[in-house]
Amino acid sequence: MSPTVIPNPKRDQRLDFLRGIALVTIFVNHVPGTVFENFTSRNFGFSDAAEAFVLMSGIAAALAYTKATKSSIGEGFLKSSARALKLYWVHLLITVLALVSVVWISAAVGNDDMLGRNNMDAVFRDPWTAALGIVTFGHQFGYFNILPLYCVLMLAAPLMIAAALRAPRLFLAASAAVWLAAGSTRTNFPNFPTDGGWFLDPLSWQLVFAVGVVVGVSKKEGRAFCAFHPAAFAAAAAYLVIACAVVQFSLWNHILLPSMPEVLFGFNKMYVTLPRLLHVLALAYVLIHMSSVASAANADWSRPLRFLGSNSLSVFATGSVLCIALQTVMNAYPPTVIEGFIILAFGLGAQFVAAGCDDVSSVIRTKVAMAGHATRAG
Repeated sequence: MSPTVIPNPKRDQRLDFLRGIALVTIFVNHVPGTVFENFTSRNFGFSDAAEAFVLMSGIAAALAYTKATKSSIGEGFLKSSARALKLYWVHLLITVLALVSVVWISAAVGNDDMLGRNNMDAVFRDPWTAALGIVTFGHQFGYFNILPLYCVLMLAAPLMIAAALRAPRLFLAASAAVWLAAGSTRTNFPNFPTDGGWFLDPLSWQLVFAVGVVVGVSKKEGRAFCAFHPAAFAAAAAYLVIACAVVQFSLWNHILLPSMPEVLFGFNKMYVTLPRLLHVLALAYVLIHMSSVASAANADWSRPLRFLGSNSLSVFATGSVLCIALQTVMNAYPPTVIEGFIILAFGLGAQFVAAGCDDVSSVIRTKVAMAGHATRAG
């Protein structure tokens, strides 16, 4: 997909720009209780920042691993599995930090309500069993569901990329069939030790990631997977307007069809049902083909957002721990509008610091690796 105009042809920065917006949106949504969450994307359509983030993760994975996968599936798997392993350790770390922060803050403010929320109560009922569930992804705290999903998708990324290189449309058809079967039969990865399945079902969400992979592979190969067409653009824009009207004016009773399959006519986030799927795809199509988005992504004022987007893992991890800690404080002391603004500003500031540290450490690692290579060569 390519917009009509890209101001800087040497470096298309839309991915980092849009990913930065998604990260800010996720953080605001994950700190409920502030007036600012009323202005995030989920209030204006069927999907939210999670779908957008997974879609962009598929694009990023394809851009990162297509070259290796073309050499061999094994090389692609080595690179993607290394990333998945990093995601796994980050997930475990932030899960522990979140638990510690809730326990410590609850004791400090004298309010233990949060100890029973966000699936944390299982840890206190049976610590060892819950710990086993955490390390196997069977037990996930609330707001800590994306990285386990991303780990699974990253392990499958080389196979997806290989399929997208050979037959992209057939690959998407197969992915859609898996999505439809999972949503129709409610097939999901199981929770442990609690009942039920993952909050974000990998068998369903793989379709969002797969679309991103196909777009990313096409971009890497120098072609457009879904080129601009006036009729398609108009249809996508119309769908976004209708979805916005439904959400803003609470018109759900006019569109809900309880007698029809939920996967096709419902709004269940677990199985990323069709209305949600179409919404994120329509939004992506419209944004990608708007020259104003390309201009904004390359503008000086958007550098902070691109900076967050280019360091997404450290930003997301920091924001996840902060959101749980801030929820615990706000549960005991509900904030005013001004206090809510200060809280969000503090949280976003901390994420910028985390992104800066990640940036610096990346530069250091690169220089060390270059020095080591030069030493071996000499």
